[in-house]
Amino acid sequence: MVVTAPTNGAAGIIPAAIEYLRRDTKVPAEKIKRGLVVAALIGFVIKENASISGAELGCMAEVGTASAMAAALFAFCFDAKTNEIITAAEIAIEHHLGMTCDPIMGLVQVPCIERNAKGVVKAYNSFLLATTRESEGLITFDQVVEVMRQTGKDLSEKYKETAKGGLATSFGWGNMPGS
Repeated sequence: MVVTAPTNGAAGIIPAAIEYLRRDTKVPAEKIKRGLVVAALIGFVIKENASISGAELGCMAEVGTASAMAAALFAFCFDAKTNEIITAAEIAIEHHLGMTCDPIMGLVQVPCIERNAKGVVKAYNSFLLATTRESEGLITFDQVVEVMRQTGKDLSEKYKETAKGGLATSFGWGNMPGS
């Protein structure tokens, strides 16, 4: 069975966040479960107002959404205020805007594995930024979700999980070093 959150290409971010919270920071399981509800709410808002599909909006919709969900999870588990939870999600998406979906050899595993690792780090950093800032942010969560939707709609189709652009064409079938 494969469980994805929110998508297969971004399925490593939430598990990595959970493992860090559980093992390294000893956040109680019950709190993590409640935090997952908060993360899911962020994902649902993005899904309903933009997309979580790399084929639709590029990797920003997959890894960006998962990173936003993880940022909200971190913020919730570390007792951030509601506005800080939402700000953490906003910052995480903001720093994934324009990311293409260009799977090498048509497989979402490459470069997604590295993008998942970077996405969870961005999520944690987004939580830190949201909870330590002294001023209000200029951009709201809803605004950045709308910008993600617009950016994805403007993104060329070849950068939307087609393996016809970006890394996929540089290192696609037969183009891999040693092939």
